[in-house]
Amino acid sequence: MFSQNKRKRYMRLLDLEDEELTQFLKRYSYYLKSKKEISPNVILNGFFILDNIRTTREKEKALRAKYKSRNKYIIRYRDEILELYSNGFGMARISNQLEVNHKVKISKSSIYRFIKANNIKRKTDGQP
Repeated sequence: MFSQNKRKRYMRLLDLEDEELTQFLKRYSYYLKSKKEISPNVILNGFFILDNIRTTREKEKALRAKYKSRNKYIIRYRDEILELYSNGFGMARISNQLEVNHKVKISKSSIYRFIKANNIKRKTDGQP
């Protein structure tokens, strides 16, 4: 679609990463296709999509600061990982569940490091 130089320039102008720019372009083109007439107001409304992407990024950064992990998939699915672990699942079963449910491959050792680095404990006899 764009040359690499243009893509890098747009990423710099919009303050987005490569994956975020792709997400923005897909969402914005879908939004524009849904409108019958393109007016300046419709174009400006697209900036809400950009704001949403940036807000999501800021939330993920805050979660990364709270939980010690740089793996974006662990941060994204942390609630599910914590729930599965506290309910007695092992690292291999958690990894398999994430692969089946979300088509995301996270190694058992990454899950283990995340759980140990954050001092997460299992539930015992219904106690958190």
